[in-house]
Amino acid sequence: MALPAPGAVGFALSSAVLWGLSPIFTKKGIERGGSSVQGVMVVMLTSGALFWTALLATSGTAAFDGMSVGDAGIFLVGGVVGTTVGRLGHYAGVDRIGASVATAAMNTRPLFAVGLAVLFLGETVTGVTGVGVLLLVGGVVLLSVAKGGDIRGWRSRDLLFPLTAGLAYGTGNVIRRFGFLETPATTIEALALNETAAVLTLGSYLLISHRDRIRAADPAPIPYFVIAGVISTGGLFSLFQALSIGRVTVVDPVSAMAPLFSALFTYLFLRDVERVTRGVVVGALLVVFGGALVTVY
Repeated sequence: MALPAPGAVGFALSSAVLWGLSPIFTKKGIERGGSSVQGVMVVMLTSGALFWTALLATSGTAAFDGMSVGDAGIFLVGGVVGTTVGRLGHYAGVDRIGASVATAAMNTRPLFAVGLAVLFLGETVTGVTGVGVLLLVGGVVLLSVAKGGDIRGWRSRDLLFPLTAGLAYGTGNVIRRFGFLETPATTIEALALNETAAVLTLGSYLLISHRDRIRAADPAPIPYFVIAGVISTGGLFSLFQALSIGRVTVVDPVSAMAPLFSALFTYLFLRDVERVTRGVVVGALLVVFGGALVTVY
């Protein structure tokens, strides 16, 4: 039985670490008068600018050579599904049922990603890997809800929003993996297309529906959001690099370990505003053990 590519596991783990760190700076920006909408816009524009700059610096006029419109379309669709729909579903869930429960429901993502990868990419999953995925999901959910929070006043059907986000994120990764298998796209080309789709669709939605909040935003927290954007850009690059060389059934569950590192960084840097509970510790242990099973088998 072939073991997962070490490079894919390493890049996937790197994306988890970076995505665990990025929210720390987002939180600091919000504490200094920023808003979540402002943060999303700054992070998204920072990522887009960095990826396009990197693409032009490395490829110049040769960018996208050998790629057809259909090839580019795969990654554009992946951006719309995996970034725009995913984030909108997550935000809607947070608005309706609260951050902790919405994040927990959204982080069932590996179940969707693994199932879709088996169905449409022909990837295989061993019994031990399946157990590892379930432990990962359970640990991530526990990490997300262990902080507590008010879960009263919402309807069961509101869970459809964060669950849709989980499905969208998982589907996006399967689409991206398919693109790397079927097209000559480089990681930077794929990322530039992904972020272009996100800026055009999600950016347009935010500008239309939250224009007043963006216009009235305080510029003071922008440096924190820019730092969060740079770190998030590194996480996204690591994820795409992992998907370009490794199976979705390994990459997606490992990258979903981000809440583990978020809990660690919260404990180290945000102890004055958040606390790490016993549930966080148990969830972290489940994530570590589940991740080990996924990466070894």
